Amino acid sequence: AGVSASLVQGAQIVYGARVMKTKMDPFNMTRFVAPPALLVLFPLAILVEGAAVFNYFLRDATPLRIAYIVGSCGLAFGLNLSSFWVLKVVSGLTYSVAGNFKVVLIVFVSVWVFQNPLSMESALGCLITVAGCMWYGLIKEKYITTAAPEDSR
Repeated sequence: AGVSASLVQGAQIVYGARVMKTKMDPFNMTRFVAPPALLVLFPLAILVEGAAVFNYFLRDATPLRIAYIVGSCGLAFGLNLSSFWVLKVVSGLTYSVAGNFKVVLIVFVSVWVFQNPLSMESALGCLITVAGCMWYGLIKEKYITTAAPEDSR
C-alpha cells in the first residue's frame, strides 16, 4: 500500500503540475484528483487492512477518535490545496526535491527533539538527499543564469 500511495502521489504531482499551468485553481484541482486517488487507494486499503477497519468503527470508535480522524482528513485536504498552490508556482521536480528535503528535516527534528536513534543507513540517506538537493539547486541556478541572456534577446 505504501508503494501504491507513493505512485499515486507521484502521478498526482506530475498531473497537477501540468494542469496547474492552466488557469485551474487548487480547489478545482483537488476536486479532479481526489476521486481517482480514492478509486486506486481504497481497494488497496481494504485488501491490506481487511476487516480491521470496519471492526474498529463498530467496536472501538469513540467520538474523540472519530474527531481525530475527521481532523486528519481536514489536514490532508489542506495539504493537497497547499500542494497544488505550490505546483502552480514551481515545477513538479522542485516540489519533489523540497518534499525530500522536508523528510530529512523531519528525521533530524525527531532525532533532536525525541532523541530517536539514527542508524548509519538513515544518516547516509539523509546526507545523500541533502547533497542531491544542493546539486539540484546549483544546476537550477546555473540553468537560470545561463538562460537569462537568451531570454533578453
